[in-house]
Amino acid sequence: MLKLLHICQIIKQRIIDKVTCPSFAREVYHLKQMRRHKPLCWASDQSNQSLDFYIKKKTCEVVIQSGHVTHLKHIGDMLYEKAMSKLEESFEETSRVIYLLHVSSCVDNHDAAFVSSVILNNGVGTRQNEVAAVAYQMRSAMNDNRLSLLALAHKHRYGLDSVTHDGEQAYGYFKKVADQTQQDKNTHDPQGIYTEHIRLTDENSVNQQTDESGDLFLWLKHQAKQGVISAQISLGRLLFWGSQGVRRNLQEAVQLYRMGAEQNDPIAMFDYGIATFMGQGTEKNTTEGLSYMRKSAEMGNQYALNSMGWYAMNYERNYTRAAEYYEKAYQLGTPDAGYNLGIMHQNGWYPNKTKDLKKAYDYFAWAAAKNQMEAGISLALYNMRGLAYPRNPDFAVEWARFIAEKNPHVGMLLNKALKTYRNAEPRVSALYYLMAAECGVEVASFNFAYLCETSSEDITKYIAKDCMLRHYNLSTLREPQFVDSYALVKMGDLFWYGTSQMQPNLTKSAQYYADAAQQNDPQALFNLAILLEQNVLFPKALLAQVLPQSSHQNTYQMLVELYTRCQELSEYDSFGPCGLALYKVQVLHFWKEYNMHLVLSGVLGVVLTVLISVYLVRRSIHPRDIESSSTTHSETSQEQTLSTDNCDITIVTSQEQTTDNCENDLVTDAATPKKETERMGTTTILPVEPNLLEKEGKESKTSGDELSKKSPGHTNGINP
Repeated sequence: MLKLLHICQIIKQRIIDKVTCPSFAREVYHLKQMRRHKPLCWASDQSNQSLDFYIKKKTCEVVIQSGHVTHLKHIGDMLYEKAMSKLEESFEETSRVIYLLHVSSCVDNHDAAFVSSVILNNGVGTRQNEVAAVAYQMRSAMNDNRLSLLALAHKHRYGLDSVTHDGEQAYGYFKKVADQTQQDKNTHDPQGIYTEHIRLTDENSVNQQTDESGDLFLWLKHQAKQGVISAQISLGRLLFWGSQGVRRNLQEAVQLYRMGAEQNDPIAMFDYGIATFMGQGTEKNTTEGLSYMRKSAEMGNQYALNSMGWYAMNYERNYTRAAEYYEKAYQLGTPDAGYNLGIMHQNGWYPNKTKDLKKAYDYFAWAAAKNQMEAGISLALYNMRGLAYPRNPDFAVEWARFIAEKNPHVGMLLNKALKTYRNAEPRVSALYYLMAAECGVEVASFNFAYLCETSSEDITKYIAKDCMLRHYNLSTLREPQFVDSYALVKMGDLFWYGTSQMQPNLTKSAQYYADAAQQNDPQALFNLAILLEQNVLFPKALLAQVLPQSSHQNTYQMLVELYTRCQELSEYDSFGPCGLALYKVQVLHFWKEYNMHLVLSGVLGVVLTVLISVYLVRRSIHPRDIESSSTTHSETSQEQTLSTDNCDITIVTSQEQTTDNCENDLVTDAATPKKETERMGTTTILPVEPNLLEKEGKESKTSGDELSKKSPGHTNGINP
């Protein structure tokens, strides 16, 4: 650290003495005859590529381009802008750019010192040097640079990068930035940006970002001109706070508030009244501002009620009236009212009540949970000092950090990162997210790791540290309500497969998946089920964390529970990965339980199939033999029937003649031992029994007599 300060003093003195650009002498600083001496900056040794010459050249360039310099910091600012533009173009010349940043930091640009520390700590395009990085941050923090203070607090909080773990030291840094955050927010710097924590995986929030040329902004502007009050209020707040990617413009915001207030809208009346009362974006007028706030409060606006209580407490010193206003606003859920009631109980100002720190703490906790900054700071202070309740330093650190990360300087980094991401510049976006991640901002660590994952070729080859493992891990170290399940799943994946710096660890992998499953992440449930199928043993505490006690009896029930929940939470239908995996588990379980029955059934089925097949094949092979045999017997029967039929017909015509003929035939047949019949050129000899023929003849005769008696003159409907 001392060596760095000594080097900076030498460089600063050289710039003052015009040694960095010797051809200018006094003209470099006072810019006399600047353009006439412009070629002298590098004419003496243009071929020299040394770093010393490079710094001299760039310093002269920025001075010439400026046209005027009022103090040394101006030179530092110009060098910083030059260095950042080089970094945005490429990481190839980082080793040279870092020297420009070094010179810039020596002439009072403390953002340059912070950027230098980020580059050295992570080895961005250059050799990694954690000790030098900490030295740059400490020097910048000595000058109240918000980003460096946050970076040092973050390192002490977790003991990162050669810095010892020290929670109370971290609290000191966080608390300093938290105290400055509310002040920075109320300063209303035109360059200030409202800090928005947006994840790149949240497409809806990313698409809602806009700028002065965006569709959303232009639509609100058009609606506001048409007199739509909601558009006037929304656009006014975008411009007043600089949110959703819009640059701050207090004057235009106040004009929009005034347009709504003239239409007697209570929200617009309050916004215009408080801006006029404070003199923000317009000329200060406490009387007019108070009038608008009072009218808004009479119409029931909760924020106006709180403001009237604040006025009564701080200007009129009427604590009874202040308490009445605060209680009404508190009942409507106003966070500021909760904080102000806490202040009254803390100082003993509440009517007819004594000082009560516990009641004040409860109000602070309620308001802080609703993102009220001053309440969060007070809550951190109470926990660090042990006021009202036992001391809790860890809780104090977390609350101080929560407020500090809302600082507008962090907001500007996040805004630049998101804007370049939407402009399809992932490498530049990664640079700014890395700077915010160095400050310990959880969403920045998450987004930087996500960019390393999705755009690895353009980023990871320039980063010395394992950016995915480091930053997804840092993201998961925060309080559970801030951790995204996507980061937990990715950490589980990294422990499952291992990395170049870490061996696979399925137990840790399962723990990360279990934490993500508690957030109802379907991918985490699916991965846990896969680990169960691979016979990975889970601790009982982990099972109790994810699964109900009723499903702990066996692996099958646990798998069904996991896959069923996964299917219910998944965006896919029954044919998605979870549904198909559930069907697979159920089928395998059915086979395991009833495999013997299924095997026997299968064998019987095969036997029956073979028998039926044999039967069908035999029928298809011998159809002619069967048909020939059946045809022969059929024709024999037809011939015998035909002879009888002929007898019947003759009987109808002439009964006596027919009977004689039949008897003659029968006698002839009886005398003949064999009868010859022809069929298709083939002669068949059939044996005949005389008694049978004689019997048949008698039956035929009897039948004919009966028919003739029943139908005289007709034979079965046939005319004679």
